[in-house]
Order: sequence, then C-alpha cells, then structure tokens
Amino acid sequence: MDQALQARGTEHYYITGHFVISSLLSPFFESFPTHFLIGFERTAWWLHIAGIFAFLNYLPYSKHLHILLAFPNSYYARLAVPGKMKNMP
Repeated sequence: MDQALQARGTEHYYITGHFVISSLLSPFFESFPTHFLIGFERTAWWLHIAGIFAFLNYLPYSKHLHILLAFPNSYYARLAVPGKMKNMP
C-alpha cells in the first residue's frame, strides 16, 4: 500500500526505496481510491502496534521471556569455573 501511495505522490508518503514484496503487490492496490488506501494503511499500522503491545503483555508468561533474558544472562555470567579451589600457600 505504501508503494502505491508513494507512486501517486500522496502527501506524507515519500519515496523511500525499492522493496521487493511491496513492489510486487503495488499493482493490485492501484485500482483503489487514495482515501481507501490511506485508511487501510493506517488501520494496518494500528493493528500492528496493538499486536506488539498484546505480545508484550503475553511475554512474561511465555517461553519467549527465556529467550529474551538469555542475552543478559550470558553477558553477566561468571567466567570462572564453579567450584575451582585456590592453591594453598
């Protein structure tokens, strides 16, 4: 949709580059009126943001939290061998 809106020169939709999938889908959206494309694009954007917020609420109860916390756990892990004994003087 953005690609079709950019091709029309719609305000606030500046040409950002060539995207493979968007350029393949762009001819499908050329027949729709501009106001419909803007409304559909904004609705899809808000649904995407709502999906991200829903996932963030679900995150503490899922296995994804374990995957997310693996990075700081690895960074702050002690590198010394556990149980290593020091030599006696």
